Amino acid sequence: PTSGTGSTPAETSLAGKDSSQDGEKSGPVESPPYLKVSSGDSGVQAARSSYSWMITNEDGTGLDRNAQGLGPASMGEQLPWLEGAGTAELFWDGPAPDSVSVDGVPVSQLADDTAGQPVKCDGDSFPLQEGEWVYTVYATWDSSEDWGGYAWYYVGITG
Repeated sequence: PTSGTGSTPAETSLAGKDSSQDGEKSGPVESPPYLKVSSGDSGVQAARSSYSWMITNEDGTGLDRNAQGLGPASMGEQLPWLEGAGTAELFWDGPAPDSVSVDGVPVSQLADDTAGQPVKCDGDSFPLQEGEWVYTVYATWDSSEDWGGYAWYYVGITG
């Protein structure tokens, strides 16, 4: 699958971060966590799009979940927008991913699959470009033997 931008985004490893929401052991995570993106005093829930997720049950059987979502150019009003300045921060409603990559594309070039530009992601934040940009956040969870996978998230930010 592709992120819809055609570029190879910069990737940041989050492997040392606490991978449980409250620091305690828990069972398998049923699906990719949702993502809140904030900048300054504003925040929105990013649109979770396509994902692939695997769960291994206690009896050793597995369950695969795959979802094919819309790309940002097709989302229209479903694409969440945020007024931002300087940097954006990522907040997960579950375990933090093991790695995150971000790329951005100016709204004026959104229909061009090759227009995406890698954005340096510093763990849980990334710098914003000036103007209206759509950012793709690609996250992977691969450190658990019981669950994991990957997901794409989209958010529009006016910086």
